[in-house]
Amino acid sequence: MALPRGSGPPSPAAVARALLEHIEGWYATHAEDAVDPAVPLPERRYVAGGAPREVAWDEDAGQLTVAIERVSFGARPTGPVGGTQAGRRDPGRRAGLTRLVSLEVQIVRPAPALDFYGRAPERDELDAHGYLLGVDAKHLAGAVVDAASGTALLREIVPQAEVVLGDLLTLGPSGKVAGLAQVVTVPLL
Repeated sequence: MALPRGSGPPSPAAVARALLEHIEGWYATHAEDAVDPAVPLPERRYVAGGAPREVAWDEDAGQLTVAIERVSFGARPTGPVGGTQAGRRDPGRRAGLTRLVSLEVQIVRPAPALDFYGRAPERDELDAHGYLLGVDAKHLAGAVVDAASGTALLREIVPQAEVVLGDLLTLGPSGKVAGLAQVVTVPLL
C-alpha cells in the first residue's frame, strides 16, 4: 500500500498504483465502520490509460480507476499550471523544478435506469443509489486525504511536499452507471 522505495523520482504509474492500492486498503479497513460503513468496491479495479474522463464505463457492475490526467513541471504543486522555464546550463535553476503528476480517481457504481419496458426506477432504488454514492464520497475523500497526508504517495519523506487535492465531483449517470471523481496532484520526488 505504499510507494516502492528507491532513488530518484518515481514513475507516474507507480504513484497511480500506490494510490489505487491505498484506496483498496482504506475500503477494506472501513467496511466495519459503525456509521456508514464502506461498501465493497467494484471487482474491476485498475490503473487506466488515456484521459480520465474518457475511460470507458463499459462494465455495468462498476469499477475503480486511477488515471494519469497530466504530468507537469513547476516550482510547486500549488503554482500556476503551464510551462516552466528550465535553465540549460545553470543546475541551480533546474534544481527548483518539480515534476508533478495529477491523477484522477473514479469510483463508478451501477445506477438505477429504465427497465426493459421503459419504466422509471422506483423512488427507493434512486434513494439507495444516491445514499451509496454519498457513502462513497465520505470514504473516497477519507482514503485520498489519508494517502496525501501520509507517505503512501511520496518516495522521500519531505515535510515540504505539497500534495494537492481537488474537489470531489459526481459523474453521470451515463447508461446504467454513475460515480465520483477526485483529482490528486503529487510531486514526483
